[in-house]
Amino acid sequence: MPFPNAAYDTALGQLQRGRGLGFLIAQDLPRSKARRLLTSCILDDPRMDIQCEERSESYADLALKLDLDLDPLVQRLREVRGDEDQEYQSGLVNDTLGAMAERGSTAAAEILLEVVRQAHRWDVCLDALVSTGDAELCVRLARIIESRFSTPESLRSALEWQYPENPAWKRLATLNDRILDALQFCTEGRRRRNEERDERIVWLRTLNLRGLIQHACTSNQHIPREIVQAVVRPEDTAYLQNEVSRWESNWAAYTALAALEAVATPDLLDWLIETMLRHPKSRRTNHWRFIQILLTLPAPVLLPLANKYWTHVDPRLDRISWQILAEHADRSDLPRLSARLPKLLEDECENHYAICEISRAIGRSPDVGPIPELQSAYERVEHSCSRWYIVPALRRTDPDGFRETYATECLWDCEARVRDEAVEAASLTAPRAADRLADLAADPFESPELRDLARKRLGQTTA
Repeated sequence: MPFPNAAYDTALGQLQRGRGLGFLIAQDLPRSKARRLLTSCILDDPRMDIQCEERSESYADLALKLDLDLDPLVQRLREVRGDEDQEYQSGLVNDTLGAMAERGSTAAAEILLEVVRQAHRWDVCLDALVSTGDAELCVRLARIIESRFSTPESLRSALEWQYPENPAWKRLATLNDRILDALQFCTEGRRRRNEERDERIVWLRTLNLRGLIQHACTSNQHIPREIVQAVVRPEDTAYLQNEVSRWESNWAAYTALAALEAVATPDLLDWLIETMLRHPKSRRTNHWRFIQILLTLPAPVLLPLANKYWTHVDPRLDRISWQILAEHADRSDLPRLSARLPKLLEDECENHYAICEISRAIGRSPDVGPIPELQSAYERVEHSCSRWYIVPALRRTDPDGFRETYATECLWDCEARVRDEAVEAASLTAPRAADRLADLAADPFESPELRDLARKRLGQTTA
């Protein structure tokens, strides 16, 4: 379904997409309007995929610059409290408050303490609260956890699946004996589970290929790929084909496909495609398992498929075409690749992966000059992770144009991968660029690699 985000060329639309230009424009707007737009973004999560798209740190930085009123965020958390699904859907509120707390907002930290007291998803705030480095706040947090889970049994149950090695829990354990006891209990449980896992791995390494596939079938458990591929031989191919064809269980078929990946030859090409199409279970989730095998074959074998299946009505075959081109495209493919992007953007939610892979395919042709369709994709996409692929393609195909147009705004992009590209490419003479690089070089919330690169761009000695 389409997402109800604002148009890409509006301040709200750019801010929803996490673009650096949205961040910069918001700073220049009248403060009341900028606050209204930012609050809307935080409350009505604009992300297509809340598991991989970033927004919270960018929104937190802007919220602190705007001195954002946090009352609407508090109200939202109170409205969803007690409903675990709604709390999950409101995760951007918690994450933004957490990033604000880490950056020194005591008001945000106080709100998160209330979340720990009452919310189902009470533990999502812990890392941010402990990361503030506020000793008194950590003491209060430990007391709140102890009070909420008032018996040893309830606290052990609440902490059962926590990670005792997490720095936040290590810190809290030094402040509260009951938390220490519960974490030690968790550590022992985790140690037992790890021992069982290690014993299983050792046992799996004693099995031959048929034993591994049979175990996958009866246990409904994953077999690590490296174990399967260590025992497969070319003469096992017919047996593996049979296991995939009959598809007795998903796990057995997955194991056989992982083994085939190590011994695939061009002779398997027609069988792979026919089998993929014949099994309904492989329509979407399992489709990539077949493509992984196809992509191990040499380019001369694969490129005719890319031509044959390009824009095929069966989306599974169409996907094969653009996955091949993402690995093997050259300049002769640019016209059809770039012409495809506008159509895909009409249903971005459905076509997200195609947009990413076609952008990657375009990026295989360096120094060809500006590609308007790629520029339009950069400006329009709502899924911020698409820019992981679009921005490198822009930079590679038109390095001078990227440096003079999008590189500076990308320094403020919500996605760290995009900022990495921009730090390498941005012109030091562009307005605001040098100052932003200096900020990034000193920002403790950026990766050490990015900070070092920003220092090098500025001619500074790295730490």
